[in-house]
Amino acid sequence: MKGFPKTLKTRQDILNCKAMVDAGVFKASDLQKAMNKLEATNYIVLQVNGLSEDRKTVTTNYCAEAAAGGTAVAGNVKASIKSVTHNEETNEETGQTNNVSSDIVLSKAIAASSETLKVLKATTCFDRLNMTEEEFDSILADLEA
Repeated sequence: MKGFPKTLKTRQDILNCKAMVDAGVFKASDLQKAMNKLEATNYIVLQVNGLSEDRKTVTTNYCAEAAAGGTAVAGNVKASIKSVTHNEETNEETGQTNNVSSDIVLSKAIAASSETLKVLKATTCFDRLNMTEEEFDSILADLEA
């Protein structure tokens, strides 16, 4: 292999790169950056368009993937999704109904200043890599040490 790989597609790719970091061939920061980029693909980032007074109901643009039982993150707050209501709008000229926003009820309040809400996708990078989140986090922690 010549230089750090452009993509990490499998668990073995990560383990090989980690071994090369340990051997001094690659920089730990390169692998950290690549793994953080992979982990970021786990979420759908939604703009917060409205927030209830108790800061537990978040209005976002329509998100079909948001579902009860899922996970959402805003800043340092990680919460489970209790329920989702999709709001529709009917075009008066055509009579066609379109989803325009989603009201997502969370188990915890988020910061009033939150501008985005990240909703965990059904298929995560851990699934694609055939790696557990714990294995992934363990490697990242080792790189930070």
